[in-house]
Amino acid sequence: MVPKGPTGWVLAADVKTVVKPDLSSIALEAQAQPCVSPETINACTTKKPTGCAAPDSAHGLLNQLKRTMPPEGTPVTVTFETFSQLQSAAVELVDQGAEIEPSDRDKIKSIDTAEGKLGEGSLVRLVAFLSEGKPHANTGESVNCNLKSEANNDLHISVTERKNGSEFDGIVVEMIPQDRPDNWTSADLKTLRGKVLLIEGALLYDNMHVTNGDENNPLSGQPKRFSLWEIHPITSLKICKKAAVSQCDPERTSDWKEF
Repeated sequence: MVPKGPTGWVLAADVKTVVKPDLSSIALEAQAQPCVSPETINACTTKKPTGCAAPDSAHGLLNQLKRTMPPEGTPVTVTFETFSQLQSAAVELVDQGAEIEPSDRDKIKSIDTAEGKLGEGSLVRLVAFLSEGKPHANTGESVNCNLKSEANNDLHISVTERKNGSEFDGIVVEMIPQDRPDNWTSADLKTLRGKVLLIEGALLYDNMHVTNGDENNPLSGQPKRFSLWEIHPITSLKICKKAAVSQCDPERTSDWKEF
């Protein structure tokens, strides 16, 4: 993978030296202790708006965006192709797998797509299914002050365009712990398998990772998804009242019920 470019492959026979990746930062994140006292998500939310990251840092800004609610209004209906377009543009503008300095983050706030100009913070909605992967809570992240347990962490949900599709063909959407409804749990989410969902929330570019959309060549340690763009945080989740995806119109409120 080259900066701001595509991912490619070479023959193993042509590789003379393999350098082991430095995973120390990942290990430190997994072992990190809470950075707020008392150790509660409410204290984290009020005392640490950027989580465990410094307020003026690139990581701190990303943490803040993960908690930022989108503006009120009518969401733009997007498709999985929209997330592909956004990904291609973001790689050219700010790259992937690296921190984005606050001064550069504005570059991904307005990107041309088939649905018009969209970018980080835009209010969107997407019709999708749960993928074959299981919804689960993250295990403790800087954004949530490294606190443990599901109640204190984002819920990671993989969704795809078709029923029970591969995670590699999907994207990630996330529910944050701040003011989360009681029935928004990983156990309750699993009951939605096979149902047509309407997911609303803010667009977020998770630049700290790289895309992992090739099922034949999976990347260890990277979430399975073809685009790093997420709906994060989710602000609304609805279920189609009808049997087929073609029968539910995102624009028609009567077709949907609240989860």
